[in-house]
Amino acid sequence: MRYKKKFEFSKLLALWAIFMMTAVTSTSYVLAFLDKNPITELSNSINTLCMAYLVTYAAKSAFEKNSRNKYKVDENGVPFSIIKEGIYANDQCGRVDYS
Repeated sequence: MRYKKKFEFSKLLALWAIFMMTAVTSTSYVLAFLDKNPITELSNSINTLCMAYLVTYAAKSAFEKNSRNKYKVDENGVPFSIIKEGIYANDQCGRVDYS
């Protein structure tokens, strides 16, 4: 059985946070270059909140990885013992072999 890789909502939020940090910082620099008055407090607070989410996401991912290792399952939830017995084998191309 081939498992479809899920795109988690938390990963989508992490990508959004990176995009927002880049956009806010770029906008701030462009406004400063054009001799406009950028709102630095707002951009600093947005960047701080986005960075806080990224740190939280990294901690959550590390905790999930540790939990998978503790209960000996891969990222799809298949136990390692089944993989070692040869019932479920997944090669590098993503094809599944039930030999």
